[in-house]
Amino acid sequence: MAETIRLSAIIGDVAALLAPAFARTREAPADVRAVLPSLVGPIAEELASFLDIDIMSHLVQAWATAKELKALAAPADPAELAHVTLKEHEVQLKLDPELKVTMGGVPVWQLPLRIILTATLQAAQLGVRGGAIESVTPGTIGLSGKVKWEDETLPLPLKTKEIEVPGTLKLTPPLPIPKGDR
Repeated sequence: MAETIRLSAIIGDVAALLAPAFARTREAPADVRAVLPSLVGPIAEELASFLDIDIMSHLVQAWATAKELKALAAPADPAELAHVTLKEHEVQLKLDPELKVTMGGVPVWQLPLRIILTATLQAAQLGVRGGAIESVTPGTIGLSGKVKWEDETLPLPLKTKEIEVPGTLKLTPPLPIPKGDR
């Protein structure tokens, strides 16, 4: 895909998000809780590196399964370019990283996280040919997100709440639309 939107590029200060929540954590062993304040920076860096994903590729993967595309998985005329508009919709991306804290090279605590990123689009136009998506025109993408662990749910610190994606993005290679029931 020609155009990428890296989630890591729009994430704000993860350490500022994590520090107060880590102060409240109960599941870490006492020796880990004692050093958690000094671990916030490295854990935030690890989390930020995990979030270095391409938002557009995840959106396109989700669009490939949209019910509006089902009939185009096996088109009557594979050479014909069809334009499909997906009206206002949301796409959720769920990530489940597990951060591991080690002390002296020994694993002492695992922190399972759930990261949920929600992309809201007013409309997206897809160019479909031969049972595959070959282009997308997403327009404006609204973003929100949250991080969950234990009993904590915190907003993902995003530098922007909207991304304007100008023009049409060509998918190289085109993404096949899965055949069969959805």
